[in-house]
Amino acid sequence: MSDVFVSAKLNVDLEVVAENMSWTIWTRVWKGETGIFQWAIARVDDPELWGPAYDCESRVRVLLNGRIALEENEWRQGEDLPYEGGLASKIILDRWLNGDKNKIDDFNGSFSIIIIDEKSQKIHIWSDRFGFIPLYSYEKREVLFSSHPDILSRVLRCSGMSCEIDKTTIAEFLRTGTATHPYSYWKEINQCDPGTNYSFTVSYNSINCSKRQYWGLQNYKGPYLSDRKEIVSKLTHALKSAIRKRTLPRLGKISVLLSSGADSRTILFGACNPEKVLCHTLFDERNEELLGSIALAELANAEHKHHKRAVNYYFNHASEAIRISGGMWSIDSAHYGGLATELKNAGVVLTGCYADYLLKGLAYSRTHVKIFGKNLPIYQLIKPETEFYQPFSEINPSWENKVSQRSRKYFSSLDFDAENTIAEREYLRLAPLSREPDSSGRLFLGRTVGHDFFMADKDILDLVASIHPKQKLNGIPFGMAVNNIVGKKAKHIKNNNYGAPVGSSELKRIFYFIAASLKRKLHREGSGQPFEKDPNSVATVGSWPNYARIISLNKDLELWLENLDPAIADFLFDVLGLERSTWSMQDWAKRDSFLFLRFFTVYTWLEQRSAKMSAEKDI
Repeated sequence: MSDVFVSAKLNVDLEVVAENMSWTIWTRVWKGETGIFQWAIARVDDPELWGPAYDCESRVRVLLNGRIALEENEWRQGEDLPYEGGLASKIILDRWLNGDKNKIDDFNGSFSIIIIDEKSQKIHIWSDRFGFIPLYSYEKREVLFSSHPDILSRVLRCSGMSCEIDKTTIAEFLRTGTATHPYSYWKEINQCDPGTNYSFTVSYNSINCSKRQYWGLQNYKGPYLSDRKEIVSKLTHALKSAIRKRTLPRLGKISVLLSSGADSRTILFGACNPEKVLCHTLFDERNEELLGSIALAELANAEHKHHKRAVNYYFNHASEAIRISGGMWSIDSAHYGGLATELKNAGVVLTGCYADYLLKGLAYSRTHVKIFGKNLPIYQLIKPETEFYQPFSEINPSWENKVSQRSRKYFSSLDFDAENTIAEREYLRLAPLSREPDSSGRLFLGRTVGHDFFMADKDILDLVASIHPKQKLNGIPFGMAVNNIVGKKAKHIKNNNYGAPVGSSELKRIFYFIAASLKRKLHREGSGQPFEKDPNSVATVGSWPNYARIISLNKDLELWLENLDPAIADFLFDVLGLERSTWSMQDWAKRDSFLFLRFFTVYTWLEQRSAKMSAEKDI
């Protein structure tokens, strides 16, 4: 992904833009200007494949942020094109110049495509279907677009223009873990809609703009796919195709961030050459998650590296993760802060990101099915409610009311009691995906390494819209499709999230869950979590640690809490509630560890912004 910037009618310092795009020492930035347009694009991957393109004759330029996904024959057809620049951008440029302009809609992948037509003074922009790649805009007398809101805010302020922090967005993040689309941390900057084509005709006197949505899950009118065999068959084909296109030999090395869940093993075994994939696994202790990932790599004959996290791993890398992500969102999802250098030459970096959101019903209003008061590993739909997935936290009622007003307005068009609005509710909760509560880690990867999303594939997204919610609810068809791809040789390596074989039905998943519970009870193992046995452990049975334990064991946080900047702290405790200003770190760990991580994240972001703004005044 890296980052992109375009300006029309505002003369900016492109050196400032380039400096703010260079998140790593290996970032490469292209920049230029012509007439009333200025542009810059940064990438951390192969410029021969992904760099910008230009046609001298037509004076049309293509900037590609993120990646398109093509078949090998499509790549080959682009090799002899006469334009300057990276192959992917040249293919986009050729389609623009020689075909139906709307055919840009058909490009597949996670991207922002920007076409600058210098002769006609027009800018055309496409966001990807679900907003995997972030794009933000400032649209007044001038037009500015960028993939990073902090870049836009810096440019505006350096140009003597107003750009104020949006305190309601900060309050919303503290309460919910994210914020309502399209708001950002800046009042003047909004996030662009996903699946949308923006067009601007720019002159020295005026700007005329239009936009049209070319794809949207909420536009699906049915009928839903309800036959499980048909769903599994179509999902199997779509997943295979998506992974193949992103692991072609011409794309270079392939790296997978591997766990022993279902999602990432799909990439490993679905890759064009699994034995050439390099696998990486983060871990705290040698648990079943790590052992399962090691076994999966061995079965694929793939190289495997595992990286042990220090107890304070998330706080050690927090400042850099927050800076790069723009404070979006909590550092509990900033998993890859210690891997950037390790992955800088890793080629295509793939993860299992977003299978849960898109194919397992994570955005539904749902609750666990229970037996004898105990949660089973399957869900049932419930009447829609405001909260889903990420826990909401209590904040000052006056701020909570401001946050709720935004949410009510955003969902006001929906009949929450109607079953046929489930897909639309899901879409509104998720889109753009680049602002979902776990986005911190994805944004970090996108700006530091050659990251891609196989879940952004058009065939998969079309299925996301069409699969019946009751089939998608527990991710059973997805697991069965994964089982088809992985094959029998890895069948004995269970999905560590459920302790059941990948591809299990609802009943089979319940059986394995009850059997494991009885076994732990027989051996008096409690819940089986490592941190229950060792007071110094932060490990869980899964991929990620126990954050409350991390907070309680971090001796530096009490000192941090005692030395907060009063101006920032006064505002944040006004939002959080003044009683929380008296909490010790042990209180935070016991009462609301997730809220503390949000508090730490946004405090650090505000502190970074304060330092930047002070530096700008000194210039």
